[in-house]
Amino acid sequence: MLGVAPRTNLTIAILFILIASFFAASLSALTKFSYSQLAMTQIVFARNFVSFLLFFGWLSFEQRERGLFDFLKTSSMTMQIIRGVAGFASIALFVYSLKTVDLSDASVLFNTMPIFLPIVAFLWKGSKIHFKTWWGILLAFLGIVFIVKPGPDFFQQGTFFALLSGLAGAISTLSLRYSHYTDPTSRTLFYYFLICSILGALCLPIEYGSLHNAFTAQGLLLLAGIGILGLFFQIFFTLATKYAPAKLISPFYYSSVVFSVFYDWYLWNVQIDLYKIIGFVFVFAGVCLVVLLYPKEATTSKPGAQ
Repeated sequence: MLGVAPRTNLTIAILFILIASFFAASLSALTKFSYSQLAMTQIVFARNFVSFLLFFGWLSFEQRERGLFDFLKTSSMTMQIIRGVAGFASIALFVYSLKTVDLSDASVLFNTMPIFLPIVAFLWKGSKIHFKTWWGILLAFLGIVFIVKPGPDFFQQGTFFALLSGLAGAISTLSLRYSHYTDPTSRTLFYYFLICSILGALCLPIEYGSLHNAFTAQGLLLLAGIGILGLFFQIFFTLATKYAPAKLISPFYYSSVVFSVFYDWYLWNVQIDLYKIIGFVFVFAGVCLVVLLYPKEATTSKPGAQ
């Protein structure tokens, strides 16, 4: 059962989501680079398990007086499971798409998440879809079309999986916001990393023959880096959704696309054409419209509101 939503602080939420977007782009760039050494299942597992170990160590120290097991008791286990499963699906789909899709294009397709969020919220909790915000969302979506330039091969070469990662990400983000009604941030992060680590471990046998590649100096360094960046991303992303509704701050996550374009250009010499420039302008304008047109009363903290 949902409790009371945390108080909205849009300034802090925007700051945290911008920091999270930087770590997300850096993590994605390192993930794509790691394909020369590691398998997809190793990357997905390390991203969560390394983060889990680091976070669990900190949490054990933080809760040494209260007691870790008492702290981990939750009244919203269902929401935590939905968050973990959907988050793992989003990660796995996105990582798989990076095999064949440019980093910036994959990032753009994942960032269709804000488009799915109002629909998921309506179907899941019956939340009202505010008509005025669609102007910003649709303008941002038009920018995505200019950037990706979808053609006959859209459902091939990983682009479709990147889009599905956005849908799974919307479910995960919404359940994350709801989990804040009853659980503190650290408890939510613990269950997220735990569930994703378990699911990642179950997937490791799929590419069992390539496991030896991870046990090299370079492989272990890459796995550690992926896990550390994943930890920082989740911390700031989770904090952002604590201070503002997901539908309001998620468009700012588009800034990860800008970082991804830089990594594409710097690491893989992917050039920015006129269509992408136009697309970025539309995306930025769409973000501004979402914030300006979003009904002020929708940001107040009400039980069950999203």
